Amino acid sequence: MVNELATRAIVVTGDGFTREATVFDAFVETGLWVPLSLQAVKTTTGKTAKHYDQIAWFQGEDFGLKPSGRAGSIDFAGAVYQELSNAQVSPRVSDHLPLWVEFTTDRSEEGMARVLGVDIDAPEPFAGVLD
Repeated sequence: MVNELATRAIVVTGDGFTREATVFDAFVETGLWVPLSLQAVKTTTGKTAKHYDQIAWFQGEDFGLKPSGRAGSIDFAGAVYQELSNAQVSPRVSDHLPLWVEFTTDRSEEGMARVLGVDIDAPEPFAGVLD
């Protein structure tokens, strides 16, 4: 089942995947990849930073999206119900912060590398190509 899933373009989001829990280890052992830029992001409201939520995907050519390396959470504290405390806002909105990940959709460099027969992952792959 895991190998079958790894060949599909799947993005997984979830609550309860703390890095300290064995469920997180099981989560990533399937081949799901959590971007480093999200692993230290606070994902809940409150005074103590907690990391319950994750966004992950199977890396590989079949995925079709390339992460830009930018990711984070949207801390809405103070933006909604400004007259209420965090404890009072949580049941009205959520005690979890929305997460986001940016993917690059411009694949022109990869296509150019294929046409020119250069390794896109090499440092400065187009340096030897004449104008």
